[in-house]
Amino acid sequence: MQGTIVSNRRGINRLHTTQYIIKMDDEKYHDKKSSSELSGKKVIYTTIGGKIINGKISTPHGNNGLVKVIFERSLPGNAIKEKVEIK
Repeated sequence: MQGTIVSNRRGINRLHTTQYIIKMDDEKYHDKKSSSELSGKKVIYTTIGGKIINGKISTPHGNNGLVKVIFERSLPGNAIKEKVEIK
């Protein structure tokens, strides 16, 4: 299954650099209830150079099926709107 990185998780005064909001490409996950089933799944982001950055889905974000992912380290700036693999 694949997803798209939408943005960083952010507050008014702070940007959480290792936490990202991801939208699922599958139409099945379009609400909060169905996206909460994905909690605990692994997420893999592959950089252009071939490095792999692992993360884990923690919670749903909002009511439209978005999820919050916590990565091991921050992603590069060009990662926004790129695809990730969900296992």
